[in-house]
Amino acid sequence: MAHFIHLPVLALILLSFISGCAHSPLPFVEKELERVPAGMKVKECSSNISCLQVFIMYGSISCSHTAIRLQVTEDKTVFWDPAGGYGRVGSVHATRVKDLVVNPVPTVEEYLQFRTEITTEAAEIFEFWLERSDAEYLYGVLRQSGEKGSADTLYDTQGVGLFCSYQVSEFLEKFAGRRVSVKQVFLPHNLAKQLYREHPDRVLVVRFSGAGYDISIAKNPVN
Repeated sequence: MAHFIHLPVLALILLSFISGCAHSPLPFVEKELERVPAGMKVKECSSNISCLQVFIMYGSISCSHTAIRLQVTEDKTVFWDPAGGYGRVGSVHATRVKDLVVNPVPTVEEYLQFRTEITTEAAEIFEFWLERSDAEYLYGVLRQSGEKGSADTLYDTQGVGLFCSYQVSEFLEKFAGRRVSVKQVFLPHNLAKQLYREHPDRVLVVRFSGAGYDISIAKNPVN
């Protein structure tokens, strides 16, 4: 499924982006969740579970990017960075296939370290634990996109600039409904608002400062 963006739609989205995404970082976290300080070892999904992680990134006055990390097992992972820069800008070098980062697949810590090299104020990482069969299904959908000429391709992961959240939310709506029920939206913070209501198993809340960042675990979402 290819993504075609028409000019009138693009103009509408840009207007929505300017008017709807201008706000302080983490617009929902203070009223939605109780935050608990987190140690360095809790960034990653546990090695013995399958999980889906949705990254919502914020600049100083606006939401800026959305990405997905999917873990079936510890050694079977994929990172989808639609129209993002991981592996092609900054100090990180990685192989990308239709915006899937496949070699090496970044850990949460590696991706957050990359974000310290570009303008990033904050992030939310929504973590959903999955049944192994559901994780295998999502993994297959994403990886099929990177197989040239595959007749089984269900989804095109090639990103379009400014449409990362539109594409990620589209993917979640079409394929991840057994665990995450969201509607397709254009703005990352609107996707975050929906994800808080989907009972994530945890949310990592990240605040960047200079070349580093502080990370907390947010618990007990309020619907």
